[in-house]
Amino acid sequence: LVSSSFSEEDWQPHDVEYEVQIPFERDDNKTWPIRFKTVTPENADASQEISLIFKYPLWRAWGRLRWREADWAMELYPCTNDNLDYNNENDVFHNVPEGRTKIWEVSWGETFTIKCNGATVWSFELADGLYSDCKDTYTDSYHGELESWKFRWSEGNTSPVTYYTYLQGKRDREEREERKKKKVPTATL
Repeated sequence: LVSSSFSEEDWQPHDVEYEVQIPFERDDNKTWPIRFKTVTPENADASQEISLIFKYPLWRAWGRLRWREADWAMELYPCTNDNLDYNNENDVFHNVPEGRTKIWEVSWGETFTIKCNGATVWSFELADGLYSDCKDTYTDSYHGELESWKFRWSEGNTSPVTYYTYLQGKRDREEREERKKKKVPTATL
């Protein structure tokens, strides 16, 4: 994936729906990061999990990124331990910015990287995965190119509320220019 800085004029917001597949974007051999916003309710149960499920064209092929806010323990399937072990330093987000509203960015190539509000909170060399199919799952060489992804979370707790798609192509460039002229906000933190 190609990472770029988050500019509101360049990214279109969309409402998140539970378990609804979101097509994965590619443009001229570039793949854009997955970007989304979460808002933590005031009385949320931080022990609950949020998941991104990745779907590939090969029958039943999938990947998963999941985490919980209570201790920022996480799992990248099939690369890391699956028990959300806070005691394993490799399986925990670090230096997650404070606040209830967060913009997340997920990208990968040889390294799987997660950013929160612009700060890198986790980075993992796919070649170092616990399981042999880790790197193949995220490098298109085994399952084919990623087709789509979706969110899964526990109701009543932190949930993704918005995801963003990169504005590309002529129609999207025109929309971006119109936004700049009107100064219409597309996302707020």
